[in-house]
Amino acid sequence: MRITHEKYTDLSLIYVYLREYDGINVDTIQCVNTFLLFDRVDNWIGFEVFNILEDGSKVELPALPYIYFPKRKEVVKMNKNRILILFDSNSIAFRRIHTDCNIDYNKNGLQGFEFILTGIKGDFDNKTDIFKE
Repeated sequence: MRITHEKYTDLSLIYVYLREYDGINVDTIQCVNTFLLFDRVDNWIGFEVFNILEDGSKVELPALPYIYFPKRKEVVKMNKNRILILFDSNSIAFRRIHTDCNIDYNKNGLQGFEFILTGIKGDFDNKTDIFKE
């Protein structure tokens, strides 16, 4: 897992890579129903993605082409209706914020998640620094 974070005046762009780009063009599922998860002191601890688009229609979530093996203590759980990512398996969510995300995938499966965030308060740097390699 790798996370990039770009901060601008009115928005933040965050990308969570579950695997690196493999040279094959990606497709994107846009505006997927998502909840950002925060701990009791507002550190970003993960996110939960559902198979529902902004307009209420359902979509098939792409999967990884292999079992995800954590590099640290992160957890990745997937099924056809939901994807749960926790950056630390010991985390407890105290706050959920609804947003949308874009999911990138190709014939080799899920690549990553893009968040375009405006007006959401929380400490995103706590995880983007850890997973930036």
